[in-house]
Amino acid sequence: MNTLADSQDIDALWDYMDPIKSEQCFTQAIAQINPGTLPLLYAELLTQQARAIGLQQQYERAFATLADADALINNTSSVALVRYYLEYGRLLHSSRTSHANEYFLKSYTLAIELHEDFYAIDAAHMLGIIEKGLQSLEWNTIAIDIAEKSIHPRAKKWLGSLYNNTAWTYFFSENYQKAYTIFQKSKAWYAERNLLNEEFIAEWSLARTLRAQGHLQEALQAQLTLLENRQAANFPEDGYISEELGEILLSMGREQEATPHFAHAFDLLRHDIWLQQNEDKRLKRLELLSNNFSNSQEQEHE
Repeated sequence: MNTLADSQDIDALWDYMDPIKSEQCFTQAIAQINPGTLPLLYAELLTQQARAIGLQQQYERAFATLADADALINNTSSVALVRYYLEYGRLLHSSRTSHANEYFLKSYTLAIELHEDFYAIDAAHMLGIIEKGLQSLEWNTIAIDIAEKSIHPRAKKWLGSLYNNTAWTYFFSENYQKAYTIFQKSKAWYAERNLLNEEFIAEWSLARTLRAQGHLQEALQAQLTLLENRQAANFPEDGYISEELGEILLSMGREQEATPHFAHAFDLLRHDIWLQQNEDKRLKRLELLSNNFSNSQEQEHE
């Protein structure tokens, strides 16, 4: 394992799609550092280990890990403290506990003071997620402004996801035209950098906005094209595309065609942790529509 010199080295240990693997990587890194000699680096690693544990929904263990980090930091003004505030806020938010915004604000304020643009953007983007309406847009605008003006390449890497988050804020405010315009900006940003997975997500979002605008035929064609493009690029099946195909066809009055898509979507998404935590009603709807499909198949074979 290479020597850890800074926060960028620490972040390179992450596999956000696999929090168990990430926790193991942080555990291995922690074992190689003496907390008495490098307390802040050790503490910073603990904050990321806590985040990986939190992503596994083991909140009590994650908070205990953050408590260990806090004891080492001892309120020292540092990147470690910025990240402690960030991860404490994320854990509060994920575990449905109040006051997450207070910790994100602490993180943002300290990051600005330390000229740590990357983490200032992270904190601002989290405030954009948990706040609503105009406040959410204000924080997203602040984050975008920092990223666009920053001289640090790492900070600029935030722009694609910030465009995406801002677009969704407009979407949920039912300003669909503005949302569509910013999703286009997000897609272009990812395409310029050959980030195909993120570009596909932006394409899905554009198609979802078309459905919200009532442009059903265009939305259907966009999702089908996205499905073909993912298959051509050897990407795995995406339950969200199947769900959207079902919703579009249902809105078009083509229920028989829609139901197999709902069934496939439920099969792919039933174990999705984010949906379980945040969209339980959506999963139950998919299950209901999936059961309707199963019942219709049984009737055909009677």
